[in-house]
Amino acid sequence: MKYSVLFVDDEPMVLDSLRRTLHREPFFIETASSGEEALRKMKLHAPAVVISDMRMPEMDGIAFLTEAQKISPNSVYMVLSAYSDIEKIMQAINERHVWRYIAKPWQKEDLRMSIQNALEMYEYREVKRDLLEKLEVKNKQLSEVNALLEDKVRERTIQLQNKNEILQMLIEDVENTHIVEKICVSIAEQLQVSPVFINVPFIDLVASDCGARPSEALLSLGAKAMVDKKEIVGDEGTVLLLSRGETVLGSILIPDTRSISGFRFADSMGSYISIATLCLIQAYNMHQTPGLAQKIDSLVEGL
Repeated sequence: MKYSVLFVDDEPMVLDSLRRTLHREPFFIETASSGEEALRKMKLHAPAVVISDMRMPEMDGIAFLTEAQKISPNSVYMVLSAYSDIEKIMQAINERHVWRYIAKPWQKEDLRMSIQNALEMYEYREVKRDLLEKLEVKNKQLSEVNALLEDKVRERTIQLQNKNEILQMLIEDVENTHIVEKICVSIAEQLQVSPVFINVPFIDLVASDCGARPSEALLSLGAKAMVDKKEIVGDEGTVLLLSRGETVLGSILIPDTRSISGFRFADSMGSYISIATLCLIQAYNMHQTPGLAQKIDSLVEGL
């Protein structure tokens, strides 16, 4: 990459001489005849290296360098000035405005090498800044990932606790209504929506997470879903069926249709629905299927 070097000097002959001396060098040469002009140019384009005289009218070298560093702190600053300005030069060096001092009249090779070293330092600063910016982005991304993982761990912990409680209720042969109510509560917590209903028409069981009952419209919608064997999303709510193969066992009704996408793609919901399905199978056709208890046990282990 070809960088730019800005020379600031109030003497036109000095600037012309610098152009002639360095016209073959692999960097762009820019010039300014005053500190004010140099600052205007720096606001439009920050140079890699700035080389300034110290004794200039209106704005001297110290004032210019102070303002210039505010505009472009990553630029490398040098002084090209007569030895008679040594007091101001030392002040600039002590205040960390200046990386190197080159005396007038300059030696071509010394000037060329000094600029080359300054450009290498500028490139190092740019690489360092780029790496720090990338590191900051990475750290931010890692923080976001860690926060997401912590949320997932907390969410998964709650899911496992709920699942264990439901399984314990199944093992203890708790009344179906209480088990389905617990499932409703678990689903409501997961989706952060309430009320959630599970409607089981064939055993006349309607449960919710808060003791409420679905509206007649929702019950009718559930009945239609039982017939159609498919999900129905309408203005009044969401219907999700509980089924085993082609046998429809029940439906979950969520009045808030905005929750359907979250429900549909939440992996943990499959576990709750599976547990609810096991519960409903027990109530509906345990006596019709030989060995169903053993199949239920194996299904529970796979949840």
